Amino acid sequence: MRSLFHTSALLLATLVALLVTPSAHAQIPTATDSYLVVQRDGVQLRCRAGTIWYVVRELEEGQVLRVTGEREGWLGVEYPPGTPVVARIERVELRENRSGDRFAVLTRPSALYAFNNQAKTSDDSYVQVFASKPIEAGTRLAVVDTVDRRGGTIGGYLVSPPRGAVGFIQPLASDVRTATQAEIAAFLEESGWGATEDNDEANAAQLEEVPASDDTSGAGQSAPSTDNDDQDDASDTANQAPDTVADQGDADADRDDPYVRIERRLDALDEALRRVLESPVMDAELTGLIDSYEGLRFALPEGPESAAFRDAIGVRIEVLDLREELQRLAREAADLDARVRTTPDTEAVARSSSLGYEAVGRLMPSLIYDGQRLPLLYRIVSIDTAYGRTVAYVAPREGLGITAALGAIVGVQGEPTTEQDRRVPVLTPERIDVLRSGE
Repeated sequence: MRSLFHTSALLLATLVALLVTPSAHAQIPTATDSYLVVQRDGVQLRCRAGTIWYVVRELEEGQVLRVTGEREGWLGVEYPPGTPVVARIERVELRENRSGDRFAVLTRPSALYAFNNQAKTSDDSYVQVFASKPIEAGTRLAVVDTVDRRGGTIGGYLVSPPRGAVGFIQPLASDVRTATQAEIAAFLEESGWGATEDNDEANAAQLEEVPASDDTSGAGQSAPSTDNDDQDDASDTANQAPDTVADQGDADADRDDPYVRIERRLDALDEALRRVLESPVMDAELTGLIDSYEGLRFALPEGPESAAFRDAIGVRIEVLDLREELQRLAREAADLDARVRTTPDTEAVARSSSLGYEAVGRLMPSLIYDGQRLPLLYRIVSIDTAYGRTVAYVAPREGLGITAALGAIVGVQGEPTTEQDRRVPVLTPERIDVLRSGE
């Protein structure tokens, strides 16, 4: 058991190192609309902030980057010229003008997708680039190359995106430095961006519609669309399936594309994952988070775009499963090292055993469900072991004085939610009794 414990610990340490932004390296101060220069080949531009997200491109030494903002210790930078995005085949027609230049013309609004430079398939390129403002139908985008699905059939086109596509880098002094005025001026001239060029004007120049006369007869035809009304309806229904972490506020705004909601829910869960991996292994809320990931995976609609989400969620569940196994071994070791003594807390739990409570334990805040990105829930933590195992979650309810009871040993009477297959129940409380105060 000690060997397995040690091996699991090493594997987990490796995973945590991959998921958490390093803090030991010096970081450089930056500001929005400032410019940086890449100092070595291989600096990774990722689709989102965090090493858990896939690489869009490996940058070259000397590349100039415009900073668009900061998120979670990462810098948002505008895609440098020559960085393609994915236009899925279901939403484009391939056309060609008299000069032989190929264009992908959007037949439906599309957010376009950040290209996964490591997997190099359209199925694995699942993060939307322009989620907040999809590119309009009729837009033409210069084709750089084709991109296949996992099975080898064509999945779409690598296209030059309009201005405003953003990726993320770590602001490490070993990777980037502040650009000089001469370097900025040379970059603006070479790229054609211009020091004071308005992004909207730049986009309009790139997104003009294709005149019908420019099309050659018999040019590429669009593939049959897999995005039908029945699928959209099914997607909406699936995303209303019971799930503790559903982002209810976005339902109407994102009705036309259910994958936007799925991506936001996955983003919220990933932030919770980061916090859980940084918490002590003995007390981590692993089972509840696994439940939520599995609920999201269950809610995915049918369709080719779901495959990439399903795989991404599977990777996260595997990480949590490993952490859960390590937690189990640590708890077994704790139980072998010391027996739990009889305390006033355990006596209070023993006295409550015949009172019909759905859950009994210490009422604590939840690290995951803090009411910010994810719904507000409270933990009921066991006190009959040497570690804090979550036995249930409790939803807030006005008039029960939940916050006043935090830290106390409580008994909860109530009904579980309708969510299925959760290993940790979520209770809608009818009554909360303080069995022993938290002083």
